[in-house]
Amino acid sequence: MIIELDATIRVPIEIEAVVRDVMGDVRLTTREKETLDRLLKGWGNKEISNELHISVRTVKAHVSSLLAKFALRSRLELLSLFATAKPGENKPGENHEQR
Repeated sequence: MIIELDATIRVPIEIEAVVRDVMGDVRLTTREKETLDRLLKGWGNKEISNELHISVRTVKAHVSSLLAKFALRSRLELLSLFATAKPGENKPGENHEQR
């Protein structure tokens, strides 16, 4: 499913839900969301730059910004964070067991 952020920008709803579940109130720019969506699909910098019509250097800047906002050190950590999260579930590392 895809949601429209405005008339020209469409982002998969899964990204929005997982970002909210993983980091709560972290604010991402439209380009960061678009970059994150493609990173989670396994795309490389060149593929992302071609798709979004931006330079590879700009893609790297967006990736760096994402890592900083999520307090991570590598793409692998970013992918791992989102791989373990599913919309509507607890944040990774949270334990809400009822006893």
